[in-house]
Amino acid sequence: TYNRAFVTGYYAAHDGGGGAYQYDPNDTTSTDNGGTIIVASDGGRWKLQYTGPISLKQFGCKIDGATDDTTAIQAAVTALASGDLYHPGGTCVISSINITTALKLIGAGPKSSIIKTNSATLDVLNCTGVGIVIEKIGFDTSVTRTAGGFVRFQSACSQVTLRDFAMSNYFVGIRDTSAAASRIQDGYMFGPATAPGAGSAGILVDG
Repeated sequence: TYNRAFVTGYYAAHDGGGGAYQYDPNDTTSTDNGGTIIVASDGGRWKLQYTGPISLKQFGCKIDGATDDTTAIQAAVTALASGDLYHPGGTCVISSINITTALKLIGAGPKSSIIKTNSATLDVLNCTGVGIVIEKIGFDTSVTRTAGGFVRFQSACSQVTLRDFAMSNYFVGIRDTSAAASRIQDGYMFGPATAPGAGSAGILVDG
């Protein structure tokens, strides 16, 4: 009986979604989260062994600029909670995700690791947690934005950080209504090609 397995990829070998898993014989209740916990057909729980950041690809994000990765990235954010989540580069297409805990989302650089929304109105990264860090990420859109921010720090947020980022074609780039101690630094803002409607802003602070 084997209690360890090395997975070479998520969809195909060497696609960046693999990793080392170990069977946990003492766990019979954990839910399959699509990345760090996999429930086999016999009910066994296999758990990803890691010491550093988890790649979005280990939760099935294709990051190919075409596939909608919303469900996969939300699963990663929810499962990882207060860990480090890595965007390894490429364009990750999403509508909107919710970050409710002290997650660190880090990319390979704002020109390499892109989050592109296909929503015209939603807040793309809707943040309600304490201690959230977002860095080295670029933001863009495939549609004309008419509402919402690329990053929204809600009133429940505090001790949040956004740094080393780039934003293009936004309606609102960043909307900050956080309770206390938000840090926004080292960013580049490139507005929409056409004049936006009333209420548009690069950074809107109304907390």
